[in-house]
Amino acid sequence: MGKTSERIAVPSLAQIVQTNKVFIDATGGFFSPPDNLLNESSLIWVLNSMIAPSLFGVNHYPKLADKASLLAWTIINNHVFYDGNKRTGMAAMIIFLIMNDRTLGVTNEDIYEIAQKIVRYKELDYTRQDLISWIEEKTTGI
Repeated sequence: MGKTSERIAVPSLAQIVQTNKVFIDATGGFFSPPDNLLNESSLIWVLNSMIAPSLFGVNHYPKLADKASLLAWTIINNHVFYDGNKRTGMAAMIIFLIMNDRTLGVTNEDIYEIAQKIVRYKELDYTRQDLISWIEEKTTGI
């Protein structure tokens, strides 16, 4: 994932909310109508940061892996939803990569393991850079 993409596709807030609802409906959990959003501002921030990542002329998220990791990390650790943050964060990351013609070659167990590492990042000393490296290692279509 070494190249920088000027034009990227980013899932919309509505698409991510719908993804969360689908997971809650399919696998259970708490859903607070109408959209299950607990921390909408974090979701808006991350989507805006992915679209326009430059601040004072510096692109803080130049690679797709940077953006993908930021999306999953923010949804999971900022508790964007009342429930389903790990499922939704990992799915949103995968959807983002697919929207940008990338494939994440992993199993459901791999996804579960990484989601747990993100949640337990402090005790495991797992960083967003570790997640970026994992995405770069597992992603095809570069």
